[in-house]
Amino acid sequence: MMPDGKPVTTEASDIVFVDGSWAILIAEDNPGCRARIQAAIADYSYPTEVQIVSRSEDLLRELATNAYDLAFVDIALGTSSGLDAVRIAREQGMGTFVVVVSGSQTALDREEARALGAYDFISKPVSILDVHRSLDAFQKVRARTTALLIDDSGTARRLIKRIFDRSIFRVHVVEAADGVEGIECFARAPTDFVFIDLHMGGLDGLATARVIRAVNPDTKIVIISGDTAAMTANRQFATLRKPFSARQLDSVLHDLNGLPHPVL
Repeated sequence: MMPDGKPVTTEASDIVFVDGSWAILIAEDNPGCRARIQAAIADYSYPTEVQIVSRSEDLLRELATNAYDLAFVDIALGTSSGLDAVRIAREQGMGTFVVVVSGSQTALDREEARALGAYDFISKPVSILDVHRSLDAFQKVRARTTALLIDDSGTARRLIKRIFDRSIFRVHVVEAADGVEGIECFARAPTDFVFIDLHMGGLDGLATARVIRAVNPDTKIVIISGDTAAMTANRQFATLRKPFSARQLDSVLHDLNGLPHPVL
């Protein structure tokens, strides 16, 4: 349920927004810090519904409902750990976007927060800019986008699609088996991003990218390859070196979306 009692529809661990607003949970036992976070959220240009808790057991109870889009969680809630509550809720299938708030940012804290799938780490004293940065990131990360993947290897396309499935960004991938097919596919239905293998039979990756860029000069194109020398020589397009991880893909997607990279 939402904090005001309205139902929330869920699909697996994903939250489906049904009322056009964000449900945000603030877990913070310091009244001043809590007020700053709440004021920053109120100042943001998006409708929100905010619930506040100050104890770890209350945080766990709320997270366990999986009814929140985003949670700002203090590490130290009295004598308990906010991260412990996040860990237990994650084990129960909670899919909330978590931002950790703390006056301490030790390597151990960061490592634990990262392992729990937290997105970012905000330092105290909390600023409006920090909170707005997290809200901007949430909006971009949870937006549904499309990417055209052009690669002449079916095996490579399957592997890359699996990596996209593990990304924090919600990207639907459309496939093309060569440069010509990719150009035709993009001309019919332009996508938000285009990922192109550098070395392909027939029309190579750079030639394919130039044609697509001619069709739409604003297209966000990424050249992917394991050829380090050729990638270094490329100065026209963003690059991603094979093999790459979901974290490396997310780094590129942050750049393409104009987002600052999170601390974690």
